[in-house]
Amino acid sequence: YGTPVMDFKVSGKVVNQSSSPIAGINVSYRIITAPGVSSVLTAEDGTFMISGTGISPVLDFKDVDGAENGGEFAAKTEEIKADRVKKGDGHWYMGKYESKGVVIQMEKK
Repeated sequence: YGTPVMDFKVSGKVVNQSSSPIAGINVSYRIITAPGVSSVLTAEDGTFMISGTGISPVLDFKDVDGAENGGEFAAKTEEIKADRVKKGDGHWYMGKYESKGVVIQMEKK
């Protein structure tokens, strides 16, 4: 028995309600089935890129530095829609999926 898995890569930007970028937001994915980076911080311009292997790219966005990045933001979870860029093996491996230009808007607490 097994669980279907995919390789995924998601890139995008985290912004506040005024569409200004937010630095220092922790971006992580919940389900990991292979070793790799499971979290990253957004850059000064709010951008991030995360990749991994799992069931689907469900990402958690969490403010880990409090007021330092312009306010305290509520945590958020998003299932990211991704496009298949490489076919799987027809069995448990679903292939490689990518999503570019994702914009996540965080709300202040």
